[in-house]
Amino acid sequence: MLELPIDSSRPIAINQTDWRQQLSLFDLQRSTTHPPPVVPVERQWPMDTNHLISIKERIQKSALTAPPNPWQKIGSFAVGSLRSIGFDKKSELLLVISSSGRGVINCQTAEKVARDYEENFDDEIFLETEGIGPLAGVVIRVAGIYGGGLPRFTRDGWSIENVTLDWAIQDVLLLAPSSILTGEKYGKPFGFYKLFRDFEPITAGFSYTGKTLVIAVSSGIEVWGR
Repeated sequence: MLELPIDSSRPIAINQTDWRQQLSLFDLQRSTTHPPPVVPVERQWPMDTNHLISIKERIQKSALTAPPNPWQKIGSFAVGSLRSIGFDKKSELLLVISSSGRGVINCQTAEKVARDYEENFDDEIFLETEGIGPLAGVVIRVAGIYGGGLPRFTRDGWSIENVTLDWAIQDVLLLAPSSILTGEKYGKPFGFYKLFRDFEPITAGFSYTGKTLVIAVSSGIEVWGR
């Protein structure tokens, strides 16, 4: 057999067009003889929201009302440029943070028990800050303009719902134990008490003990207790 020497210094010409065309023909033949598997698509059924229409109408037509027994109005507290509030976990002491300092309110007696005028709270943006007065040395979790939230439920079943039907107006509703807004559909209690209707509050919720309910806006705080 005659063997021809190969000159490695000379490039070997390859017809790229030919092999690409051959590969395309191979893919076409394979796709026709071996089609890809058909993956079934789950049908998306429309969500039934008709039961929400009556709930929206009831909320919109309801007037502001006082909460039922055993809840009682404790007081209204004016606070200029309120930023955040937070409860002590073991009492009804409420830490209030505004642009002009901090204060502590005893929500059982409606007394302001401490006040300072410190304006910078680095930890507030992380939803916690140190208390003052009877809460000195205690780290309080806060809710307000930087986010966060107060408890929305009590251990014995009271709850609140923040409902936005006409943005930026918001309704704050108090629900008795066992009541839910969709209860009419499921044969359960569905009554509520509309405590607030205005531009979105800074925060609203219960103390950790469940004995105090507050709604805070930029100009002040409404407090109920039991």
